[in-house]
Amino acid sequence: MKQPLTLYGPEFSTYVRSVLLCCEEKDIDYNLQDITLKSKKLLNLNPFGRVPVMQDGDYVVYESAAICLYIDTQFQGPALTPTNTVDLVRMQQWISIANCYLDDIIVRNYLLEFAFPSGKTGAIDDDKINLALKLIPQYLATLDHYLSRADYFSGSRPGIADYLIIPMLHYLRKAPRAEELFEQHPIVSQYIKKMLERKSCIKILR
Repeated sequence: MKQPLTLYGPEFSTYVRSVLLCCEEKDIDYNLQDITLKSKKLLNLNPFGRVPVMQDGDYVVYESAAICLYIDTQFQGPALTPTNTVDLVRMQQWISIANCYLDDIIVRNYLLEFAFPSGKTGAIDDDKINLALKLIPQYLATLDHYLSRADYFSGSRPGIADYLIIPMLHYLRKAPRAEELFEQHPIVSQYIKKMLERKSCIKILR
């Protein structure tokens, strides 16, 4: 019998949650183990010291999109990757957008600044927050525009790009000034509602 996947990282991490969502969508067994960031154990698994990390027997993979792709291609269940070129390229585009822009501004500059303030004497860094508040509405407008003509960021059904993005949007929806940020972006709000009705999201994004 195949052993469950071992996943390393804190459950609250958006990227860890992305991997967990893919596991739930594929209905596969996994064990989630918390791990200290930059610890010797983590650095032995991932020389960059970041999470999540996946281990399947002796095979180790880091970087969330790569882990999700491994899960999709190695296990039975609903496909998380489109088969047609147009949707596949669009999905890869949104994976890059999530990793390069959304994570940087929404998660690192905004959400984490409230959770773990980086300013002097432990205060919130207003410069980070103000930069995020300038860019987040622009990003949400871009998402809103795209979703006005597409069901999901991965094509006609949810896929890897969606499971990378939804944990970020879910946290943002509960963050300070969320109502103000989302009031001009009803399509994104409807997308969040639709995704949160999925069984995987109900379990992981509780």
